[in-house]
Amino acid sequence: MMKAMNDYTNRLFGTNDATSRAILQAIEDEGLPQISVSPAAARWLTMLVSMTGAERVLEIGALGGYSGLALLRGLPSTGTLTSLELNESYAHLAKHHLEEAGFQGRVSYEIGDAMTSLAELDARGETYDFFFIDANKDGYADYVEGAMRLARPGALIVLDNVFAGGSVYDDRIEAKTSTPFMKRLNAMIASRTDVRANLLPIGDGFLVIELPQ
Repeated sequence: MMKAMNDYTNRLFGTNDATSRAILQAIEDEGLPQISVSPAAARWLTMLVSMTGAERVLEIGALGGYSGLALLRGLPSTGTLTSLELNESYAHLAKHHLEEAGFQGRVSYEIGDAMTSLAELDARGETYDFFFIDANKDGYADYVEGAMRLARPGALIVLDNVFAGGSVYDDRIEAKTSTPFMKRLNAMIASRTDVRANLLPIGDGFLVIELPQ
């Protein structure tokens, strides 16, 4: 059911421009994990960034730059993206792809452990309007707290893969390594009264958190 819905959505609304296709192909050719967001989810990222009027976006998990492209496309011409990536070779590849796509000078990279990078950004007084988190799942709860410390009033935090292939809500689906982390995270965010949040059933599930103004 979930796969059929996603296939249908991707056929209708998936990003199919040459630049997006080239980045996805390069990610495959380079042997990187095939874990980029779905085409329709990428379009959602562009729309969410645009609708919120964000000017400064922080991404945790660059991979080959596909989600970064979607985020940048939602920004105004003066908007910037900061990308945190553990793997230096992934960051270099993402940077190359985004520069080829015409976003020279608008992306900066912090290489290394994301929590260390978040602390360093906080110490420098950096703040952001929009966050996209798509990295190691056991770190999601900590990443959310780190993002909140860097968030401007009304910022949006979006997390990918919170359905864990459907295993968080359907016990008939084989659990993934990430399943217990996603179950705890979703329940924890749902119980908070200091933010507004909801699940967006696109791709493998977005958890969208809106901070107060």
